[in-house]
Amino acid sequence: MTASGPVAERGDDGDPARARVGSADVSARIAVEFATFLPAEVIAEVIRDCRRDLQGVSPEMMPELLERLARQCLIDRLPDGGSAHRSGSGADL
Repeated sequence: MTASGPVAERGDDGDPARARVGSADVSARIAVEFATFLPAEVIAEVIRDCRRDLQGVSPEMMPELLERLARQCLIDRLPDGGSAHRSGSGADL
């Protein structure tokens, strides 16, 4: 595939630095989304654990998979089973 192919157009070049930036964006979005439901320390711990669990995943896939896994793990930790989160109450989603 050439530099003008779909990979270059999307910017999915496998650059680990770009994946770290994407993961930082994910951490920020998840932290805001769950801030009214869980303490910041719990959110950070879950994100760290998820990132560790996803070691070996290709860098271009890390942000999306990290966001999905972390969101589900945090929903699972909510005392009401996530019903308030799913309904959007308590957070501006």
